[in-house]
Amino acid sequence: MSATTDHVQDHKIIPRNIDFELDEDVTYDWHSDCPGISNMWNGLSLLFPEVEMFFVTSAQNYLSIVKDPAFKKELKGFMTQEMIHTREQGVYNEMLKRHNVDTDRVNDILKWWAVAGHKYLPKSIQFSL
Repeated sequence: MSATTDHVQDHKIIPRNIDFELDEDVTYDWHSDCPGISNMWNGLSLLFPEVEMFFVTSAQNYLSIVKDPAFKKELKGFMTQEMIHTREQGVYNEMLKRHNVDTDRVNDILKWWAVAGHKYLPKSIQFSL
């Protein structure tokens, strides 16, 4: 077995179809009755959808050149998991919008950075981020 195959066997990526269950009754200050903790997670959530899409696009650059079937499967698993995360972070950000958080403004800025990153950074650097 190669080092790549050994590594893949030790660290399998198994996408899980998670659901944040953010019904209409979830409020902006949802975590531990503490606005500070809630706002930390809310702020991170604003970043995740665009960052995760950047990861997926960066990984797609390598799909056609990966020859090891086990590694290709892991790469696809990583991309699937990131897409599930992106979906759920979108649901989370919709909850924030219901509480008047301007998620679109933050995501527009992040989209600009992602487009610039894909345009100007070498693919190897994009994937390493």
